[in-house]
Amino acid sequence: MWKHHLALLALRLVPGAIFLTTGIFKLFLRRAESIDFFATLGFAPAGLFAIGIGVLEVVGGLVLIAGLGTQFFGVLFATEMLVAAIIAELPHGGFMNPGTQLTLTLFAAMLALAGLGGGKYALDQIIARVIRKRKADIPINIPLA
Repeated sequence: MWKHHLALLALRLVPGAIFLTTGIFKLFLRRAESIDFFATLGFAPAGLFAIGIGVLEVVGGLVLIAGLGTQFFGVLFATEMLVAAIIAELPHGGFMNPGTQLTLTLFAAMLALAGLGGGKYALDQIIARVIRKRKADIPINIPLA
């Protein structure tokens, strides 16, 4: 069973780091290029989309790495990757495009996390275990008379 949880940990850490770094690029290092790219795809207003996706990727990447709200962010990122594959990647080289391959791999990983959650080593699961343990340790004293 521990292998399952280690696999989920890897499935969170690697895509989380990828989303975090691409979000940093969109927001801070290549903002103008990101806005231009979203404009060429037909998203309007392109600046709002570029910044919104950049914020999603930075915040979502961090929380995926930590293991907070893994299923929720898994759904958000799976949706983002599906839209990216259909609109930005598949029309430009199909499955032979390395960008398409990465996008579809991230889509599959996020779909898996959306369904399975972050696993035993996710921060939200660790917090839940601590809370359950504390509740179990609290003595219940009910006066009988």
